[in-house]
Amino acid sequence: MRGWLYTILYHRFLTDRHRERRRNARQGSTDFEVGRPEFEGEQEAALVHRDLLRAFAELPEEQRSVLFLVTVEDLSYGEAARILGVPIGTVMSRLSRGRERLRRYLNGDRLPFKARLGTVK
Repeated sequence: MRGWLYTILYHRFLTDRHRERRRNARQGSTDFEVGRPEFEGEQEAALVHRDLLRAFAELPEEQRSVLFLVTVEDLSYGEAARILGVPIGTVMSRLSRGRERLRRYLNGDRLPFKARLGTVK
């Protein structure tokens, strides 16, 4: 399951990246900055991607499933609620908490989520 999820996230990342490049090409950007490389370093992007996948894997199942349905599968809150069998408010709450946990993890708070909740000793 984890490998399948990582593959989906990786392909979603690539799709978004290609979409952004096409969008920038259509706009015909005329602002050129001297000395700025045209492409970001692949190593840094790979590290950020790795950290995101680790943080995603550590989320509680309820938050992970909502985040997956809404952000990766691009479903509406209503569709996600229907699939999970929960109210829309629950979807919104789980999504908010999941995003906040990911944000904290990616900003350097590397403690496992369970340890912060007091369940891991």
